[in-house]
Amino acid sequence: MATTQSESTLLPAISEFPMAIFMPAAMLFLLMLLNDRDIMGNYINRPWQNWSAFAIVGFLILANGLYGYTIVFPSA
Repeated sequence: MATTQSESTLLPAISEFPMAIFMPAAMLFLLMLLNDRDIMGNYINRPWQNWSAFAIVGFLILANGLYGYTIVFPSA
């Protein structure tokens, strides 16, 4: 049973799409944990670390949105 090119590339794309959605959510949850003084004590993030972390998460949300768009609409 031979697979075509589209079948061999569709399965990895479908499996990566949920990861692209849930990765930024997990990173935001981790940032919330890192800013909780009850959990982290004196080791909470400094303001510059929060700004850079939110910039990175924002970039990942944008990149994952574009990736998801190219999966849903491959010819666009």
